[in-house]
Amino acid sequence: MVTERVINNTIQLSWNASKVTDYAQDDLCPVPRAALIGIPSVMSHPNSVRRRDLRKRYATLNAGLAESDKIDFRFVFGRTNEALHKRALAEGRDVILTDRVEGLTNGKIFDWIRAARNLSYAAHPTREGVYCRKYLYIGKSDDDSVIHVPRLSKLLTHLWENNEKGESLFVGRNWDRGGRHPALKHMTGMLYLTSLDVTEWLSVSKLPLVIRPKIGEDLQFSRWIIQGNLSVTWIDRDEFHNREADGEPVSFAHRPIGEDTIVVHHCKSHRHFFKCLLRMFGDTFRR
Repeated sequence: MVTERVINNTIQLSWNASKVTDYAQDDLCPVPRAALIGIPSVMSHPNSVRRRDLRKRYATLNAGLAESDKIDFRFVFGRTNEALHKRALAEGRDVILTDRVEGLTNGKIFDWIRAARNLSYAAHPTREGVYCRKYLYIGKSDDDSVIHVPRLSKLLTHLWENNEKGESLFVGRNWDRGGRHPALKHMTGMLYLTSLDVTEWLSVSKLPLVIRPKIGEDLQFSRWIIQGNLSVTWIDRDEFHNREADGEPVSFAHRPIGEDTIVVHHCKSHRHFFKCLLRMFGDTFRR
């Protein structure tokens, strides 16, 4: 991959994709969608119920959007046993199975990065060996998060259209807002997205293979960006938050769902999950 080192010795990413022989985005390429988001999950009953309802809700929301505003989702499963794998595959074409043993600290996020990278390009309709970009951003969320797809799409489009310098972006909710714990700086797992060039770099970098501490996948992802010394702009959003009165730590990221909420997190129990849906979408979520 071609990169350029800037004054502060960070790595400025480029669009010369490492394994894509040539990249173009001309008028013959299909318009890129706003984002592709991976949602790690497991086959337990509560998670399966949430997946069912998220699929229905996200499909309904996408149906009302223009092609360029749509957001695609994939559910990502680690290795368990053959019976559970068959059950996961039977759910639909939006399932990705990895060979990594299921676990929050096993590096499954890296499997998603590589899978997302392979899903992010399509062959050019007329130019052999040339590829079109399918997405502007690649993201990760949780199956106890509820995303307002139109609001997220609007935000991502705004950031894309106003990124005059062509910076690499990292969008989410910063866990260490006050900078008091730099070793734990990361975007929280409720939802974060990077511009496609970051995913491209991580998918072929040796860094994720070398630096794989037994830490949570979201901290792991952010550390790769930090320790890779990438020139990436962190965009911290208040509209990404946990549900109100969610326990500890109460002071961080907890607020009521409002008309600006893009994602609400920690909707784990059936009661909390349907409350999140109701407060995010009103009675329309029942349809």
